[in-house]
Amino acid sequence: QELRTCPVPILYLRASEYRVIHRSHGQTIVDEAPQATLVDVPGPHLCLATHPREAWTAIEKLLGELPT
Repeated sequence: QELRTCPVPILYLRASEYRVIHRSHGQTIVDEAPQATLVDVPGPHLCLATHPREAWTAIEKLLGELPT
């Protein structure tokens, strides 16, 4: 319920080699939250630290799509 009513955009950065949380959970979030975007980033856990350019590209794209 919280996902469906969340008033702000959600960016789910999913590390392609992450082994703790199953990949399907990212799709579940996107399915439940119309304002959610799922972006796969290469690498394991801590993709923000291991692949900062790819993560920033996704963040920047989301920020660019926000209304001003």
